[in-house]
Amino acid sequence: MILRFIFTIVIIYLLYRVIKGVLRFPAKKESDPLLKTGSNAIQGGDLVQDPCCLIYIPEKDAYKGSINGKTFYFCSKSCFEKYQRLQKKES
Repeated sequence: MILRFIFTIVIIYLLYRVIKGVLRFPAKKESDPLLKTGSNAIQGGDLVQDPCCLIYIPEKDAYKGSINGKTFYFCSKSCFEKYQRLQKKES
């Protein structure tokens, strides 16, 4: 009698764990574009590094500035101006 009770409790616990595991990790949708490409990268353009604050930003959103005939990409106009001042001090 006690063995049957313990066996029932163990079975109920195992079912609980299985159901909890299935609910935690639902099946992935096939319509997810990242799953189709096999890549975790977001599509849409190249990243460029701001030489002043060293962050990466999409090239299409970057502030473009020219210093000594060379084009640089910045996260903002203020970073461009700061970098320009630093370049003048170094010259």
